[in-house]
Amino acid sequence: MLGIEIAFRSGAVRLARGLGVPILPVVVSGTHRVWEHPFSPRLRFGQRVSLTVLDPVEVGGIGRAEMEECNLRLEAAMKRAALGPGHAAPRRYEPVRDGTWDAYDFVVDPAFGEVARKLPHRVRGARAPRVTVR
Repeated sequence: MLGIEIAFRSGAVRLARGLGVPILPVVVSGTHRVWEHPFSPRLRFGQRVSLTVLDPVEVGGIGRAEMEECNLRLEAAMKRAALGPGHAAPRRYEPVRDGTWDAYDFVVDPAFGEVARKLPHRVRGARAPRVTVR
């Protein structure tokens, strides 16, 4: 996982809407301390992990125009919980340490200015660089 600085995709909202079921937001943080980075077979026991289950979000009756707004509200609520007091600190995305994976499409949440400044072409709403295929 890239980290909390990355913007959510709308797939969960679209899927739940299409199936007519609510979304049950579950926020898990601290697991990066259990499994070493870079990933190895060594597990570290006794690490603090937090799990918070938020209220279900009904999306079955929303229109296409409201899906993006719903996704943004869900993203904000889950990130607030992950960064809130009493929650184990989540792994933070650091481009130099974690890489930028140019072949992988991800978008940076503009609320996280430091990462947004490091990867301006990845910020939500930024124009993607043109790719020329020869």
